[in-house]
Amino acid sequence: MNSYLDIYRPLLLWYKNNQSRSLMPWRKTKDPYKIWVSEIMLQQTQIARAAPFYNRWIEKFPSIKSVARAPEDKILKMWAGLGYYRRATNFHKACAFLFKEHHAKFPTSIAAFRELPGVGDYISSAVFSIAFNEPIPVYDVNVNRVASRLFELNTTRLASKKKAISLLSKMVTESKNARDFNQAIMDFGRTVCTINSPKCHNCIISKKCQGFINSNIMKFPIIKKKPQKPHYRVVVAFIWKKGKILVNKRPPEKMLGGMWEFPGGKIKTNETPEEALHREIMEEFSILINIEKPVDRFTHTYSHFSIDIEGYKCKYVSGKISQESNMPYKWLHPHQLSSLPFPSASEKFFNKLI
Repeated sequence: MNSYLDIYRPLLLWYKNNQSRSLMPWRKTKDPYKIWVSEIMLQQTQIARAAPFYNRWIEKFPSIKSVARAPEDKILKMWAGLGYYRRATNFHKACAFLFKEHHAKFPTSIAAFRELPGVGDYISSAVFSIAFNEPIPVYDVNVNRVASRLFELNTTRLASKKKAISLLSKMVTESKNARDFNQAIMDFGRTVCTINSPKCHNCIISKKCQGFINSNIMKFPIIKKKPQKPHYRVVVAFIWKKGKILVNKRPPEKMLGGMWEFPGGKIKTNETPEEALHREIMEEFSILINIEKPVDRFTHTYSHFSIDIEGYKCKYVSGKISQESNMPYKWLHPHQLSSLPFPSASEKFFNKLI
């Protein structure tokens, strides 16, 4: 049976001496709002990339109140470059709720915190353990890797995952230092117990690691095979009218909700880009356009799919805009485009339009 003391004590000592903490500005605070911001950013984003975004965010939005009072476009513009924009819109909604219903005060219970948009088990556990030292384990991909190797558990199975969380919970409780233990095991998984090149011979807990003892390190964690990412062809229109370009805002419930974009959509099978554009523009805006020439074309990859996107310079001909979704639209001078939050795929066209 693993001695929890012989696992959490070396991890805490390792964390105390780990100089990489200085590269993470959120490690210098116990403010739950700031820790919340950092944990949202660190979902699907590397630390080195998140750090400058975090610093700029805290400077611009130092409190729940400042986020709640900001318009969505400003929130999304500040988030641009981090991707997964629903994280930002959910955070905005959560802060607006706290501002309206609780005088912008951070929730006093983890149960109340979990009720907020975008807050799940990981975010709530991380924030409450780090900010308030609540004895709750965190469980992200790095922790999963350490735990699955440490105890030789197939955590793709629910029962085994629950066992891993239960064992971690015991360690957190015994350590009486959830704040540092949770950050230690996450950092340890990220830097020592890595996916492809774990540093087992320099590992401070290898003597307690069943995967190392049984020479099974590379068999864990067991990962479910991911389905192949679908690939789509997409076309967009740069519709000019009196020196301005038409843009519209994406519906909040869709991917990239709240972001601005150029009109267009997916190209159907056996459909040319030009045919797709005419169809999409008529369906979405009920206007006629002339397609003049191609502007650019490139491939863009998202987390779950990829696209070939091509853009065409078009000229407004006739018709009154009547959007089916009633989403906002604007006619903008090209130099105004950068003032609004656009997906990075759309931004790649900007320099072709100025």
